[in-house]
Amino acid sequence: FNRFSTFDPNAQNPVGHLGATVFNASKANGKSNWSVGPRFGFAYSVDKKSVLRGGYGIYYAGAPPDSWDPYPVDGYQTNPTVSNITNGQFPAFYFSSANPSIANSAGCTVMQAQGVSCMWPSGSIVLPPTLRADVANGGNPRAVWPNTYLPGRYQNWSISFQRELSSNMAIDVAYVGNHGTRLFDSRASGGILDNMNPASVLQYGPVLTSGQFVNGVPNAAAVAAGFTTPPYPTFTGDVAQSLRSWPQYQEISWRSFPFGSSRYNAFQLAFERRMAQGFQLKGSYTYARLLNNGAEGGLGDGGLPAVQDPANMKDLYTVSADDVPNTFSLAWVYKLPFGKGKALLSSSGVVDKVVGGWQVSGVHSYSSGRPLHIVMPNSLSGYLFNQARYPNKAGSGRNTNFSNPYTQLFLNVSGWSDPGTLANGLPALGNAPRQDQSVRGFPYYNEDLSLAKDTYFTERTYLRFHADAGNVFNRHYFCYGQQAANTTWGTGSFGVASSQCNIPRRLQLALELFF
Repeated sequence: FNRFSTFDPNAQNPVGHLGATVFNASKANGKSNWSVGPRFGFAYSVDKKSVLRGGYGIYYAGAPPDSWDPYPVDGYQTNPTVSNITNGQFPAFYFSSANPSIANSAGCTVMQAQGVSCMWPSGSIVLPPTLRADVANGGNPRAVWPNTYLPGRYQNWSISFQRELSSNMAIDVAYVGNHGTRLFDSRASGGILDNMNPASVLQYGPVLTSGQFVNGVPNAAAVAAGFTTPPYPTFTGDVAQSLRSWPQYQEISWRSFPFGSSRYNAFQLAFERRMAQGFQLKGSYTYARLLNNGAEGGLGDGGLPAVQDPANMKDLYTVSADDVPNTFSLAWVYKLPFGKGKALLSSSGVVDKVVGGWQVSGVHSYSSGRPLHIVMPNSLSGYLFNQARYPNKAGSGRNTNFSNPYTQLFLNVSGWSDPGTLANGLPALGNAPRQDQSVRGFPYYNEDLSLAKDTYFTERTYLRFHADAGNVFNRHYFCYGQQAANTTWGTGSFGVASSQCNIPRRLQLALELFF
């Protein structure tokens, strides 16, 4: 119904500053667009056993389902409150005091003694709509970036060489690339647009918080530092607040930004042996690198990416939290050569029922750990209104001798240091990357094995026994990196890995009848 509002950074606010809420804005923020997705591929037979393949395509993502939560309807709804001056002993107000029994009640007597009318508080409750440009002043206005709903774009390309090694074996070598743009990202990716201050304001020193304005009048600390003019005539707040792009607001609650970008490159090697002589195997190895600017956080997490300097967003472009450089997997099945018609103990009758029909299989998975996000307690938020402060990288952060989470730290505290303070006493910025590719969480190792036996009674009726072992070697994958406290340098829990994330070894026996 066109009941849609949004923050407009260039609209005039009644307080006397740019930045205000505008209404009936659905058309302005619902721009149509073309999403053209050309694709092509080729296959070239080098010889009878070799094929070269390749391709390129452009693809698009859909709109995320939670992108309208909360809805940008400032001005079209209200949540009024009325103070209860009797601490709940009597109602906060009465609908009418015309009724003598209400007008003479104890509740009305208390209210009137406080100079408060006991009837409907018409001055406090204003029914919507309240379509005022300053409706969200002092708060967090809802905002929708004009190009928010341009669909995320992915460009994929690949080239591969496939070679037949024998009648049942083949190898595949490939290079695969992907470049993502216009990816949905949280409001933090806007930096200055999210009403944060650039790190350059730290040059002003402690006056950022000691300097104050009250209804536009600066205190002595502000005047001494040269801050004599408020951002608008009635401004109340400290100097740090006055330096924000829109000092009449706190954070700007953008739904999302299409600022996310990513780049993925991978070498892939696959080998396959189809079933022959009772043995089948397939294995693959991937060496990959994934870079992005924090888009893996999506728009559902307003604190990601964790911004340190809102004016230097390029520092956020690092390896992704989802970067896994090495991945190896192997799956195989072997039908044991025992029993009727097999190479060993070939017989029928009771012997075949005992030794025939056995097979063993396994699935093995191994992958590198993911890069960790190391931060420290943020002592900059009162000046920059940012999400994070990073420590300095000072050495190897990974404890390579880690074996026992109860007696050892997974990370070396000495691998980082405090950036210290500036000459004016304010905290300095650290140089640690957003995601540290040299400090990764635990690698993932897992082996699943299965032993099975089929015993046939007729051609279509048989009994299957199988024993399955998941994580047969009881590998431990600790939850390090998923607990924010454990990656916050300078806290007591930093480097602690105390819980297991994967499923411990488990055994299962089963008996099935097929008929």
